Amino acid sequence: MDSEQFKNFLFRTNILDASYPVRGAHVWLPYGFQFKKLVFNKLETMMTDAGYKQHEFPRLMPGSSLRKIAATVKDFSQNVFWLKDGNKDTDIFLNPTGESGIYPMLRQWIKISSDLPIRLFQVGNTFRSHHRPYPLINSDESTPLLEGHGVFRTRQEVINEFDAVLKILEDMHNTLVIPYRMVTRLQWGNNPVSEKNISFESYFPPKNVNLNIGVAYLQDQIFSRIFDIKFESEGSATEHTHQLTFGINERALAAMLAIHSDNYGLRLLPEFAPIQVVLIPKPKLHEDYGIEKYTKKIIEKIRARVYIDKNKNRTVKQKISHWRERGVPLLLIIEPNDVQNQTISASTRTQNIWQTVSADDIEQTVLKYFSEVEKQIREDAEFFLEEKTKAAKSRDELVNLVGQNYIVKFSYCGSTECGINLERDSVGEILGIGVKEKEHGKCIGCGNESAVVGYFSRRAQSP
Repeated sequence: MDSEQFKNFLFRTNILDASYPVRGAHVWLPYGFQFKKLVFNKLETMMTDAGYKQHEFPRLMPGSSLRKIAATVKDFSQNVFWLKDGNKDTDIFLNPTGESGIYPMLRQWIKISSDLPIRLFQVGNTFRSHHRPYPLINSDESTPLLEGHGVFRTRQEVINEFDAVLKILEDMHNTLVIPYRMVTRLQWGNNPVSEKNISFESYFPPKNVNLNIGVAYLQDQIFSRIFDIKFESEGSATEHTHQLTFGINERALAAMLAIHSDNYGLRLLPEFAPIQVVLIPKPKLHEDYGIEKYTKKIIEKIRARVYIDKNKNRTVKQKISHWRERGVPLLLIIEPNDVQNQTISASTRTQNIWQTVSADDIEQTVLKYFSEVEKQIREDAEFFLEEKTKAAKSRDELVNLVGQNYIVKFSYCGSTECGINLERDSVGEILGIGVKEKEHGKCIGCGNESAVVGYFSRRAQSP
């Protein structure tokens, strides 16, 4: 489905409504809100388990902070939303990312060496204007962003933590079953906001564009110098802190919803499905045949989020179609003969084949089906990204493949000049250099010896 069809699909499946009268904003509908909540609750738990403590900073940011950053980092202040008090301008803007609000507070909190390290994170909405906003990809109001910040005494400490952060982000993407490639982003143009930037790159089928999901920035002392965040070390000397930041936002939800779906609709991972099991009683005529009592018995055995569909305005076939489109991992049907035989009919979202199973083992059977659903979605997601990736042996082949909406893997010398020339010839851009990937050959841009793997594609507008 294309991008407009996907928006309609999200509305039809009760995920979100993009028709809100403010451009770039959308309404989370009940089913989608529960899905989002389950996903980000899991991510918050992973952050806490990694030693990061949750905070909540205001969405209102001081203009003085933005000017400090903009004096060093070109274009940082573009497209932010400024507040008015009636018709009077204020020096307050809405949070595009957390630095402008968090770092002034760090300056107050950090005084001596024992105040460090600090590991914190927050989850909240962010605001930035986009030329062509699209829900979940580059919304003017992103709902939400999870961002982590780490502050340390030494450069070696922050480098070690950066490696740990990459592992956190890898675990997050793997848990959400988002296929990705880790790339080192190239730092061209304006003054960088970090010394190193590792991005987790995936793909968004409705727009046929590459999509970066998680990202980690090794800032070291760039922002601690901007905000004068210092601590007193041994011997009463003062030093600037060493910092990093990383995050993952609602794009993760977009990737899950789009990549995991098939021609029949959503396919939700059991862990994140608002409804994990739908049970459909199927009495004959108006006779119950003990189905209601038997249904309650089955529900008591299943440790899952179960919904009983008793809607009399839909046929059983319509109910099956409805819940399959919404991605429910497991459907169960109970008929009169099941009561007598102590059985139940079951069909997973990934197989769509009906099987008769024993009610005695239903608890373990449900868990087995959940495992099968996750396994199939994981295999399909990995295959999807491989199918969307092609290798190019020449500049012309790269241009042709990018024009066909592929992610292109190529031999690259790593130079800025060569990269700029490649981008000039194509509608896409260099996504970055593959992390832990080596290439021995000739750079397709300049013919010099290649030491790294480059990735090239059309990219979605930054969030």
